Amino acid sequence: MLYFKNQMKKGKRKFSVKNKYKVVARKNEEIRAVQVRVSAEEGESLGIMLTAEALKLAKDRGLDLILISEKADPPVAKITSFDKYRYQESKKMKKADVSSKASVSEQKRVQISVREAEGDLKTKASRVNKFLEQGSRVEILVRLRGRENQNKEFAREKLEQFLTIINPEHKVLFKSAGGYAGKHPDGRPKGVTINAIVTLKK
Repeated sequence: MLYFKNQMKKGKRKFSVKNKYKVVARKNEEIRAVQVRVSAEEGESLGIMLTAEALKLAKDRGLDLILISEKADPPVAKITSFDKYRYQESKKMKKADVSSKASVSEQKRVQISVREAEGDLKTKASRVNKFLEQGSRVEILVRLRGRENQNKEFAREKLEQFLTIINPEHKVLFKSAGGYAGKHPDGRPKGVTINAIVTLKK
């Protein structure tokens, strides 16, 4: 059975960042059930056996018997290294936490120009990667002005080029073909924008 371990200080509970992903599970002699359904480290099912027998088997292999699901009937246990199990479960918690933050995070925006030099594009790609790692979605915007409005195809190529230098683990949620960003008070179009919205793959 897994649970988060809180720290106690001066009679008040405080949830520390350090312990946020700390995994605690009953193992070995801490398991109270008389019998358990056992799986091996590679996932192979070993069937139902007495807890004492499962514990002996784990120790013979130099491993631990870890309680995975206490509420199952019979409870489920796994023979594996506790350190390895704790690392894998902590990693899963971190990944789930990032995914949860991504679902509610605000969308960031990075604007590039069709005249942007390669060095500047790499700098902005680093900004995009930073936002992605923080769990944000990122809008990459190419804005055309004046005579640039006549060259939308070049702008699309610029955007595609930029997408190749950001974190390869991204996925594109949306990509526009290009359209006017609005109008000036006198009715003139403000310019064409082409954009893509990206996020990290889950």
